[in-house]
This record gives sequence, C-alpha cells and structure tokens, in this order.
Amino acid sequence: MKKITRTLLLIVLFLTITSCEINTSINNDSSPNTNTGNNNIENKDENTTPNEDIEEDVEKPHRYTHVDLGLPSGTKWGTTNLGAKTPEEIGDYYAWGEVVSKKDFTKDNYMWYSGDSIIKYCNDTRKCVFDNKLILEPADDAATVNIGSNWHIPTKEQMEELKRECNWVYTQRGATNGVLFTSKVNENSIFIPTSGYYGDYNKMEGETHVVCWASNMKRYYDYQAYAFYIGPNNFDIHALGFKHFGFTIRPVFNE
Repeated sequence: MKKITRTLLLIVLFLTITSCEINTSINNDSSPNTNTGNNNIENKDENTTPNEDIEEDVEKPHRYTHVDLGLPSGTKWGTTNLGAKTPEEIGDYYAWGEVVSKKDFTKDNYMWYSGDSIIKYCNDTRKCVFDNKLILEPADDAATVNIGSNWHIPTKEQMEELKRECNWVYTQRGATNGVLFTSKVNENSIFIPTSGYYGDYNKMEGETHVVCWASNMKRYYDYQAYAFYIGPNNFDIHALGFKHFGFTIRPVFNE
C-alpha cells in the first residue's frame, strides 16, 4: 500500500512540473517584442519632418517702386536703377534698344548692327533702310520688357523736366557718389548713383559720372542716342554715346 501511494505522489509531482514548463513557454512566445517594434516606430516619428516645416530657399523677385516728384507731366521716377535693389546700387548695363544685360559691349555683338549697316532705328538712307524711328518701341525698351507695360526708359523730355522741376546736387550717400533730385513741390527725392559706362570692353567714368540712357536717338546721328551725363561739374543731356555702349537705366512710371 505504501508503495502505491509513493508512486502516485511521484506521478502528480511530474505532471505539475511539466505543466509549469509548458505555461512558461507559451507565455514567452506570446509576449510582444517591445525592443524591436516600439523602437522602430519611435525612430520613424523622430526622423520624420512635417511638410509645413520645410522651407525652400527661393529668392523673391524684386518689386520696383516709384516716387511722385510732383512733375507737371505726372511722370513718376523709379527709386532704383534697372537691375538694382537699392538706390545706391548701380544695377545692370544695357546697350540702347537691347532688353538683356551683358558684360561686353561692342559693335559686333550689338543686335541692331549688321556690319556697318543699321538694321533698325535709322534716319540716314546712306546707312540703312530709312524707318524714321526716333524713340524705342516697347518691345525694345528694357524697362518695359523687364518690369511691366507702365514702365519705360525716360525720354529726353522727361529728363529735362526732372532737371528743371527739381533741385539737384552732386553728393554722396554712404560710400556712393551720385545725384540727389529733390522735388520743388513736395520735397520727395530720388538718388541716382554714379555708374560710368562700358564702351568697347572698357569701363569709363566709373566713380564720377551718372550715365543713364534716354529712349530717344538723335536725328541724323543714327549711331548715337541721348543720355544723362552728370558729373561733379556738369549736367548734360545729349547724344553722348554710341548705341552699342553699355549704360545704366533709371526707369520711369506712367499710369
């Protein structure tokens, strides 16, 4: 009898141990892998940047502004040269009647010359087909093409009006020489910096003279156009330069 009882106790003990091992194995297999799964999710959240936080480094186009100087014609003068962002900056250089700036200015790369002949804006039948065009058309006006239809290169008459209706002085703003025009009517003003000009590869009068194109050419002088030419001791508006030279442009605005 004792022998039977002892045998039964051994069987019960064996079954109990086996059951515990099975439960432990099951529990271990069904437990989630917290280290691998959760870490991947957390890393993904940390490294993901929302679209709204991404800033693109895109330069905004310059917005040209103008000033009312109380001129009788109603012309408003731009506050900067074409291609400049501040009144003190020179901006870009253009040949007369070209709408794209460049660095080299020669007869060979001027769009309105073909050898010794003039293709457009000619008043001398010995040099070209006479077209009697004395002022730039909108398609050939760098200010109109690059800014908008209400902007254009000033005419000789508009330059003369600016000189006549404003007080002007050759002065310095910061480290920049230039001419300050102040209205006699409302005291508004514009500053035009010295720029010099490019003629056949060479830069001339760079630190001393304001040189800006007008939109008129001189009759019977088909290779030349009018321009501001202002220095410490002179203020001229005349057909100074050859049309293939590189001058700056101070645009004007008309409603």
